[in-house]
Parts: sequence; structure tokens; C-alpha cells
Amino acid sequence: MITIFGMDYWTVSIVSFISYIYMILHRNDTLRFKEERCTAGRELCGDVHSEARREDDSLVGKMSLEDDDYGNVYKEFKTAERLRVGKRELCPAHDRIWSETHDNRPKVLRAITRGVNVACGLLYILCPPWPPWVIHKIAFRAPPRGEYYFLVGGEKNDRHTFFSAKEAEGYKNLEICLPHLLRPHVKAIDIYYHILRCKPVILKLYDDVRICAMEVMCEQTEKWLRRTGSRRTRSPKLIIFAQPNSSDMGCCMLMDPNFADIADFLKCDMLVFDYVGYGVSDGESTEKAVYDSVERVYNYATDDLGYAPKDIILIGFSLGTAAMVHIAAKTPDLGAMVLIAPFMSLWRVILRRPTSDSLSTLDMFPSYDKALNIRCPTLVCHGKQDVIVDHQHGLAMKERIANCELFLISASHQGIFCERKMWDDVNRFLRETVNIPDAWVQAVEEATSDASSFTQN
Repeated sequence: MITIFGMDYWTVSIVSFISYIYMILHRNDTLRFKEERCTAGRELCGDVHSEARREDDSLVGKMSLEDDDYGNVYKEFKTAERLRVGKRELCPAHDRIWSETHDNRPKVLRAITRGVNVACGLLYILCPPWPPWVIHKIAFRAPPRGEYYFLVGGEKNDRHTFFSAKEAEGYKNLEICLPHLLRPHVKAIDIYYHILRCKPVILKLYDDVRICAMEVMCEQTEKWLRRTGSRRTRSPKLIIFAQPNSSDMGCCMLMDPNFADIADFLKCDMLVFDYVGYGVSDGESTEKAVYDSVERVYNYATDDLGYAPKDIILIGFSLGTAAMVHIAAKTPDLGAMVLIAPFMSLWRVILRRPTSDSLSTLDMFPSYDKALNIRCPTLVCHGKQDVIVDHQHGLAMKERIANCELFLISASHQGIFCERKMWDDVNRFLRETVNIPDAWVQAVEEATSDASSFTQN
């Protein structure tokens, strides 16, 4: 008979079920516990936001589900006389290392609550004690559907909400809606503006599965769009971004930096997406589904958007690094790749041995083997305080990739994404490899030359 912690299989299963019910019943308490955190710094995960007010101290503009035209919201904000800085409730990317929790409950009670939550999480992962299921629960932890975003689409007088990509297929004027922005005390003005530059697209993956991707326009492209008036205007280079586990596109739009911040900082449009089973994407998450998702998005960039491989930049974070390594190993002429907190394989993370040659049938995402086939310029960024994926994985990845640089910083697994120094180095690396500013100059000159020739003819 199978036993775990001295208990038989059925006893463990019953305890696991009770633990799962406990976690559901205490979900609101867990959210409140997170929302009451605060931070001392502006650059830490966007806990601070700007609030626009007029001279009479009245708030400028409000957002609700009835507002279909995001442009009108932004226009109202432009009438503000001043900006006031205040706290924002919750950033999903906020790392525990940077934060301090304000909770009036006794420390002993808080410790007991955390201990019970950890124990319940472990029991959920370990039960039933079937190894493939255990590994699958460790590898894939998608946020609840609709918690961070859903889609709104259709004609102006006939708008519909969608929580599934398949339901949204065929509808025009798709917009992303972030429920967290509709909370009474959340006035993240910058994100309202960012949403204006986001275009969700539905991509067919399998016969019965659709995934959701999103084009994010950078400010440079927006300025050029206003000048040319052409909806086909895009940046000369394109960044494809693969996100970490336990997140989706809506969650990442609440991060600091979010997709629009990254696009503006690097002066390059982005193409982001949700893996199968994440966000509004249909299906169930598997290793193969992750690879198929990123391949479908890459083909959309080359076939539909018209980008050549040399003009595509891959950026992956945590789980997303496995997806980017998969594409880079198959595409030698890519422009560049950036891996943030990469891991060599799931089994090597569990064993804490990034260079181990011992394999298991349970292993997933073998970037250790695929890294040898990567030929494009690569930058590996890793945090020395990463307790989830040790920075030795980053060192090993640097050794396995032929043309690779390494950037180490004192940061945690999630905290590294919020580090300005890391993004400065990413910007430096991309200038030296694909030189986005020069590509913009060349693109503008070519467009101007073509316009002059057309006028003369």
C-alpha cells in the first residue's frame, strides 16, 4: 500500500480534499493579506501610481465596464491640472523580498496561517501521489480564468465579454479589460493609456483550441503612425515575449514594468501571448502545448506581420525561457535573445543540479540539451538571491550557448524583472546586436524616400 507521511493513500486524498476546500474558503483572506502590503520605493513593482486631479481637487475621469471607448478616458485625463502620487493596491509581480506586510493579527496567528497555507499547497501538489501528476502541478500553475483579464469585442452598440479565445474568434474591435483597474481605489492612469496601444488577436492552434496573443505598440511607432496615417506602420524590429509561470497577459499588464513600459524603453513593438490553458487561451497546459503555442506565435510574426527572423528579438522570463530556447534552437538567424532567470530543465531545478547528466522520464523543458544548437546573440540575466532557480542555472546556460553574455545582479527570482539595472543592460545588449535606433532611422529614411518617389510620379 502506498503511504505518504505515514498515512495511506485514501487518508492522504481525503486530507488533500479538505485542504483544497480550506484554501477556497480562505481565498479572500489571502487576497486581503497581499493587498495590504506596501513598499518604500517607487520602482518596486508599481505599488505607487499617478492620480490626475483638477484644481478643485475633483478626480479626472473614471473607468467602468460600460466605457467602451478607452480613447475618451485618456482624453479626459489630459485635462488634469496636476498629478498626485498614491498607493496602488496590488501588483501580482510584487516580490516578498521588497515588501512589508501590515496585518493587525498576532504574529503567532499569522505564522500559523502561513504554515497551514504552505501545508495545504504541498498536499495539493503531492496528492494523488502519481509522479506525472505531481510534476505537472509543479510545472503549470495558471491563474484562475478571468481573474486578471478578459476580452471585450464587437460593434460599438453590441459589445460582448469573452473569457475564452474560441468564443472571441471572429469578433472585431477586441480590447483587453483588466478587472483590477475597476476597483474603487485603483486609478492607474498610465495603464489606461497603455491599453490604447494593445491589440488582442486570436490564433488557431489546434482544431478545437485557440490561443490569445497581443500586439503592443511602442510610443515610437505611435508617433510614426500619427505622421503616416497608415495602420500598417510597425517598428522595424519586433520583440516576442514569453512570460513566467503563474501569470497571464493581464497579470503582466499590472507589473512594473509592464509590456508597454518595456516596449517604450526598448523602442520596439512587442508580441506577447498566453500559453494553452493560461489567460483566455483554450485547452490544457502541457510541455508540448507550450512549444506549439510559441511556434504558432512565431509563425504569426513572420507570416502575418511580415518580419524576417533577423528582425525578431526573443525575450523569455522563467518558464518563458524554455519556450524561447525552443524557438532559438530551431532558428539560427534570429536577431537576438534575452533569457531572464532561465533554468536548464525542470528535473535539474528539483535536484538543484543545473549541469547534472542524469535524466528522468519525468523531466520537462530540457533547455540543457537545446542550448547547444543556439546560434543567435544571447544575453542571460539572473539574480544571485534567486531561491527558486539558482543562478548556477544562468552560469550553466552561458557555458552551453556559443555566443552568450551573462548579467548577474543581487535580486530574487521575481525581483530581477523589476530591476532598472537589468533593463539598462538589456538595452545596451540590443543596441550592440540589433541596434534598434539605427533600424528606426533607416526605416524612416526608406519610408520618406518612397513617399517622395510616389509624389513625383
